[in-house]
Amino acid sequence: MQKSKIIIAGTLILVSIVFIIVSSTLSSAQYFITLNELLSNSKAFVDKEIRISGLVIGNSIKYNHEEKSFTFIILPMDADRKHNQNNEKPVELTIQYKGVKPDLLIDGAQVIASGHLLSTGIFEANELLLKCPSKYEGQDYKK
Repeated sequence: MQKSKIIIAGTLILVSIVFIIVSSTLSSAQYFITLNELLSNSKAFVDKEIRISGLVIGNSIKYNHEEKSFTFIILPMDADRKHNQNNEKPVELTIQYKGVKPDLLIDGAQVIASGHLLSTGIFEANELLLKCPSKYEGQDYKK
């Protein structure tokens, strides 16, 4: 009798632990997709938590001081803004973010944005990760 109570209690604890792990993993899961994937099938990603990366177009950054929010446009990481062979409209996405504008948000910066796509086609970010533009790479540091 005592052994069966221990086995039942152990099983309940194990099931509870597995349930907590699975439910927390599923609730925090995010898709990391490319800009081309997002825009080619945007309806499938509306209101889903995703991560997207791209290059910032500097002259597209617009800051709203009253609302403490800003918007900017990104291009795919492999985009060549200077040489568009087919004169096609480049693949681009408008991102909006509420908060203070990061100092590293400048032309050519690489950004990873976490958030969700609105039905309007604008990406609402709740987190931004920025990397310095490549102009700082490959330079020797002198002490």
